[in-house]
Amino acid sequence: MATWLALDLSLKSTGFALWNGESESPVAGHWSLAPDMSWRARAYVRLHRNLMDLHRVTAIDHLVYEEALSAGAVNGNSSVETLQTLAGLVAHAESFAEAIGARFRAVNLAT
Repeated sequence: MATWLALDLSLKSTGFALWNGESESPVAGHWSLAPDMSWRARAYVRLHRNLMDLHRVTAIDHLVYEEALSAGAVNGNSSVETLQTLAGLVAHAESFAEAIGARFRAVNLAT
C-alpha cells in the first residue's frame, strides 16, 4: 500500500500526518522549524531533515501540503518576507518529494 504524508507548512509549527495505508489512523505531530523569519534558512534544513527521518521509517509515495497562500490572501496583508518564507518551505517540500520519487500536490483547503 502507498504511504501518504500530509503537511501544513509553517515556521513555528509545521503539522504532519503520515499514513501507510495499513494502520487504522495516521501518525501525526508537528515540528517547530524556526522561531521567526530571520531563521528561515535553518527552517528549510530542519524541514528536510524531518522529512528524511519520516522517509527512513517508511518510504513516502505521496506528499500533499496545504496551499501556502490563495490568490485572495495576498491582498496587501502579507509581507515580501512572509511570501518568500512560505515559498521556500513549499519549494523544499516539493524538491524533497521529487528527490525521493514521491508524487506531490498542493491542496487548497478553502474549496
